Amino acid sequence: MFTYPFSGFGMAFVIYAVIYQNNFLLSNILKNRVFVFLGKISYGLYIYHLISISLVNQIFNKLFDITAQQHQQIYPISIFIISLFFTVVLSIVSYYWIEKSFLKLKQRFSVITSHPI
Repeated sequence: MFTYPFSGFGMAFVIYAVIYQNNFLLSNILKNRVFVFLGKISYGLYIYHLISISLVNQIFNKLFDITAQQHQQIYPISIFIISLFFTVVLSIVSYYWIEKSFLKLKQRFSVITSHPI
């Protein structure tokens, strides 16, 4: 219950820093090309993260033949890193194979503002 207000204040701080403070450290960090690229593939990150986590959990369960309780105690960092890797890879593939096609269509159907004659 207490984490939601902290998340809200944190995001408000990030938005303020990016919009109003051009020389602010956080603004410079978020302009880094890695973060810009992650922003481009962010929809895929959102969509595929649960699939990746589930896939990695199943792989660990089959590979090491352990119970879910043991699995959460022994391998949380490994699962996090491998799931993050799979999520980013799936998101990149999705962005270039699916999303870019739709982004090109968006330009085709955009409203054209008229100019005076």
